[in-house]
Amino acid sequence: MSTINLLPWREHKRRYHRQRCILLLTCAVLFGYLISALIERYLAAEMTRQLQRLDYLQHAISEQRQKVNRLSDVMTQYEEFDDRLEYIKTLQLKRSKTTAVMNLIPMLVPQGVYIDKIRMRGDRFKLSGISENTALLAQMLERFERELAVTYVEMHSIVHDRQRFNNSYQAFELSFQVSLNRLLPEMTPRNDPKKGGSQ
Repeated sequence: MSTINLLPWREHKRRYHRQRCILLLTCAVLFGYLISALIERYLAAEMTRQLQRLDYLQHAISEQRQKVNRLSDVMTQYEEFDDRLEYIKTLQLKRSKTTAVMNLIPMLVPQGVYIDKIRMRGDRFKLSGISENTALLAQMLERFERELAVTYVEMHSIVHDRQRFNNSYQAFELSFQVSLNRLLPEMTPRNDPKKGGSQ
């Protein structure tokens, strides 16, 4: 009877399986390291891209803020300039209003009526003076009432037999209001929709 020794064969098979297992583990470790390295590189590249985008956005936001600040400064300067211009227009309008009223009064006052005093308060004017007779006062009152630029005409008082220059006169007081839109239509500011004001 012949004998067969299986120990070397088993030892050889065991060594083969051990080497194969070590090789597979080594390959798995290397593959895992390669995958993790690739993922790490991809994530680093993505992070770099995101940081570049963030830097670009921060730079763009900074530029926009500077533009907004410059625009705000320009708007402030424009509003200051506009306020000054409106103030100058108001002064010019007041000066022109007084001149226009002084030019208008002689056309409305008939001969024989003499103005002693003119008082102005805003758009309201008050005349004090004397007249040779009551008919001239009635004529003057009619002229004031017909004038389109004049409104709210009131004769406050008529005093008869007031002695002036060795003659007897009728002393009077008359008040009226001036409409700037009709008196100075070319200078009256138009309504500004941004400011919502009107004169």
